[in-house]
Amino acid sequence: MKSSFQLPGLNSLRFYAAFLVIIYHIKTSFVSNNIFQFRNFPILIKSDEAVSFFFVLSGFLITFLLLQERRKTSTIKIKKFYIRRILRIWPLYFFIILIGLASNFILIPVLNDQLHSDFNFFHAIIVYVLFLPNLFNTFFSVGAILNPIWSIGVEEQFYLFWAPIVKFFYERIFYILILIFTLFIIIRLTVSFNPFNFDNRVVKFVYTLRYFYMAAGGIGAYFATKYPEKLKVFIFQSKISQFLHLILLMGYLFFYLYERVPQIHFIFFDIFLSYLFVWIIMNFSLNSSRIFNIGNKYTEWLGKISYGLYMYHMIIITAIVFIIQKQDIMISNSLNLLVVLIIVFLLTVAIAFLSYTLLERKFLRIKKKHQIIST
Repeated sequence: MKSSFQLPGLNSLRFYAAFLVIIYHIKTSFVSNNIFQFRNFPILIKSDEAVSFFFVLSGFLITFLLLQERRKTSTIKIKKFYIRRILRIWPLYFFIILIGLASNFILIPVLNDQLHSDFNFFHAIIVYVLFLPNLFNTFFSVGAILNPIWSIGVEEQFYLFWAPIVKFFYERIFYILILIFTLFIIIRLTVSFNPFNFDNRVVKFVYTLRYFYMAAGGIGAYFATKYPEKLKVFIFQSKISQFLHLILLMGYLFFYLYERVPQIHFIFFDIFLSYLFVWIIMNFSLNSSRIFNIGNKYTEWLGKISYGLYMYHMIIITAIVFIIQKQDIMISNSLNLLVVLIIVFLLTVAIAFLSYTLLERKFLRIKKKHQIIST
């Protein structure tokens, strides 16, 4: 028998994070092509934090469901876990790889004979099948379409081992989560100082290994599973606490420019954001006394297709930049720019919706048959 836990608000959170990624890539794509120069509003450069939020959210949800499955059934069916991951992630992941490689090796050489991929096609296939796009991104320029999937690889690397760990070390899972979080924070801190003079590519690769964010989400899931009543009493019922946390989040997103601080400070913000993201996720998914809601039926719907929004948006942006350049269209004022932004967003939503309807949903229906705990 399947058990169901209601975690409202998660889809809206997914959409907001995906939207920040889209906005950032619109900004960088148009700036790099000398089409338009954005003012440097902090909210426009929070793509990295948005991806980190996805890691925390994923770590929270996956660990929460695994812990609930263990509590309800006294075991964890690892095979079913892998099947669910495959059905949710793989179809769109490999479809984008197909589009990206076709663009790099067929379309781009035809449209612009001066641009060629600096990597081997067959090497790329091997690396992407092994879910190591973050490693490939480190050594090669993979192009705009393939670039965002590095984060999918990082998640799959983590979850390859995570379900067995939760199953066989269930009683010690909190300490394992603390260990993972601490270890990868230390590794990140070490490459920031770089006392061993690591090659820049090594440093870049290590920075992709944000397993500590997924561990942070897992820690939140542990407390949500183990001490749900204490969370309500000591954390969520305080409206002052909720208000202060939201002020911190809004202040960081809208006013903080990380370019103004030394690189080493990023580590402390990783720890700070880990906590803040966990709090936001738990507050909006588990707290019935939250002071306000962050979503509505539209953001919830957009959140359902947020995987597609994240995976397809660079295809749309790349196509529009190409058309604008080829047609020598001038974007000379804010109104023109706003029109471009709206077009990018609406086309991305349309493509993501079609993908969800025609491709992803077929696999999601099969995935439901393998669910033990659903949300």
